[in-house]
Amino acid sequence: MRQYGNHQNLQFMQYTKFNLLLVFFLLISSAGFAQKTLTGVVFDSSGNTLPGATVVVPGTTTGATTNIDGEFSLELREDQNQIEVSFIGYLPEIINVEGLDYIEVVLMESIEQLQEVIVTALGIKRDAK
Repeated sequence: MRQYGNHQNLQFMQYTKFNLLLVFFLLISSAGFAQKTLTGVVFDSSGNTLPGATVVVPGTTTGATTNIDGEFSLELREDQNQIEVSFIGYLPEIINVEGLDYIEVVLMESIEQLQEVIVTALGIKRDAK
């Protein structure tokens, strides 16, 4: 006579072990990819917002650009604690954002000025006007 009870118990135990291992690995992998959202606004020294400023995590391709109101939103991994904010004509800032979810950044104007550029066609020299 065959007994099916032991075979069914064995299948149930294997199924349960598999599910527990699956849940365990999913929890561990989700902790490794934990992310936080950092939002903020970028201003100039006069208090005006800077639309089009760049906000990046140094050494990565993770970044965002500020909208028309100077606001940005950026997804950071838990181990990413710095951002670099830059805008043409302003000094870039590297900021520690550990433990923050909102930040207001003020960029200072660069004192370097662009020099005059003369554009010529086919090597024809012209005087600056």
